[in-house]
Amino acid sequence: MLVSLILIKLPKDVLIHLTDQKSDGQEWTVKLLREKLHRYITNRENAERQSGIKTDSVYSDSNKCYMSQVRGAMTTTEALGRRQ
Repeated sequence: MLVSLILIKLPKDVLIHLTDQKSDGQEWTVKLLREKLHRYITNRENAERQSGIKTDSVYSDSNKCYMSQVRGAMTTTEALGRRQ
């Protein structure tokens, strides 16, 4: 149930990406979700660094907001993971 509460907070394209990365028949757990979100964030940040996106661009400003949403969900999963 906690996982479903976290999943509904994620942006749609992040949810699609995470679902694609999950094996068929594998159930979401807080630990699995945290691992997949961590990998997603790391890969996205590396790609942005390599592509040389300027920090003052309009895309970058909206992307910062988007990534802060994803990081917020990640922080939630980390907190929940510690409780289990």
